Amino acid sequence: MKFLAALAASALLTFGVAAPATTTSQANTWSGYVDKGATFASVSASWTQPAVTCPVPTARVSFWIGFDGFGNASVEQAGTFVKCSLNAPVDYRAFWEMFDGKNSPGGENFAVSPGDKIFASVRYAAGRYVLEVRDMTNHQHLKMTEKCAKVCQRSMAEWIVERPGNGTYPLADYKRFEFKNAAGTGTPGGSGGISTFPNVIRIDMVHSGTTLSTPSRLRSADGGKSFHCTWRAAQ
Repeated sequence: MKFLAALAASALLTFGVAAPATTTSQANTWSGYVDKGATFASVSASWTQPAVTCPVPTARVSFWIGFDGFGNASVEQAGTFVKCSLNAPVDYRAFWEMFDGKNSPGGENFAVSPGDKIFASVRYAAGRYVLEVRDMTNHQHLKMTEKCAKVCQRSMAEWIVERPGNGTYPLADYKRFEFKNAAGTGTPGGSGGISTFPNVIRIDMVHSGTTLSTPSRLRSADGGKSFHCTWRAAQ
C-alpha cells in the first residue's frame, strides 16, 4: 500500500493536477487560466514564442498576461501578437494594451521571432499600471506606465491565449504553447503560482460548438506555475 501511495504521489508530481478550487468555463476568444477572489497587484509569466501557421489568411493569435476582462469591461495586458496576411509573411510583435473600449491606448512596439524567450508582466502601484515585455533573445524591451482612464478593478489575473478582435478573426495555428513561471501577487493569497489564489478558472476556447483551444491542468510540481495550451481548430 505504501508503494502504491508513493507511486500515485509520483504520478501527480509528474503529470500535474488542477488546483482543488479549479472550475472549468468556456469563452469565445480566450483559452488559459484566470484567478479571481483577490485584488491583484502583479501578474507575470515567461514563454518561448511559438512558430505559427495560417489555416486561413486572416488568422491571428495573441499570448498575454494581465488583469481583468473576464466578465468586466477593462483589460490591462502585455504579451505577443501574431498576424497572418494574404501574400505577406507572418508578423510577430510584442504588444501592450489598456483596453476599456474604443480608442483604448496600446501598441505593437517591436518585432519578435519564433523561438525567442519572452517575459511579460503587469504591475500596479501608486495608481499606475506598469506593462512590460522583454525579449530575452533579441534584447528588446517595452515598458509602459499608464493610468486607468475608467474603472480598472484588478479583481482577476489572467494567463491567456486569445483569438483577437473580439472573435472577428480565426485562430492561427500555434500548435502547442506553454506558460512558465506564471505567478501573481494579490490580497488575499499573497504571492505564488496560479493555484495560490482562492478561485481558479480553467477556460476552453469554444466557438459555435467547436473547440478551438484548450489548456492543460496546472503543473503541481512547481506550485501551479506552468501549463500548456493546445490548438484544436481555427473557427
